[in-house]
Amino acid sequence: MEFKIYIYITYKNIKLYMFLLTEMAKLPISTSILFLLILLSIHSGEISLLVEAQKTWCVAKPTTTDIELQNNLDYACSHADCRSLRNGNACYSSNSRLHQASYAMNQYYQSHGRIDSSCDFSNTGLIAVSDPSYGNCIFDYGGNEPLAAESNGWCVAKPMAPPELLLANINYVCGEIECSIIQANGDCYSPDNILSHASIAMNMYYVIHNKTNLSCYFNNSGIVVLNDPSYGICDYY
Repeated sequence: MEFKIYIYITYKNIKLYMFLLTEMAKLPISTSILFLLILLSIHSGEISLLVEAQKTWCVAKPTTTDIELQNNLDYACSHADCRSLRNGNACYSSNSRLHQASYAMNQYYQSHGRIDSSCDFSNTGLIAVSDPSYGNCIFDYGGNEPLAAESNGWCVAKPMAPPELLLANINYVCGEIECSIIQANGDCYSPDNILSHASIAMNMYYVIHNKTNLSCYFNNSGIVVLNDPSYGICDYY
């Protein structure tokens, strides 16, 4: 299996970087590999090592406010290529700020090392391990390993999934599972929008069906994410 190592480093840590490479060169090959694998878990402010393995993307949490989405969009597009969001291009969407922000956040994430902090966005980002692309809008990705049959994550709606499909998902799931949690006065009723409600319902279905990839497919409108999308009193379980 081929691994690609990305190293992001600032000048003040150049001595540490050279020291690590020098010490590794002194070790037997098997020990060097073990040492390298240990280093791969390092995530400090200045050094991040990333094995290019599992495919990952960055998307916005379904509960992110419009102000936060706009801030994320502006920041990401000032540091990454967002030309696909322009009017007439494949990812243009005039009525989905969450989709626009998610695309921009993913562009930033992919171009800044695919490390956790590159998808934080003040705790409004989610790292996805299934493809958030929809229609002709393709989200770039890094990594080359397919998603395992089961993932210990959460299921949320794709940022660009059509509202009518998300409503069908809610009706389908809530015909099988009790969904008072997304009804008025329920813990997950707010924010009162279809993408957030669909994500809650889809995740409940995903959980009771053993978190298999298929149970988060929903006609290509669901994605599996690695970090918890819970917010306030609304608990994704």
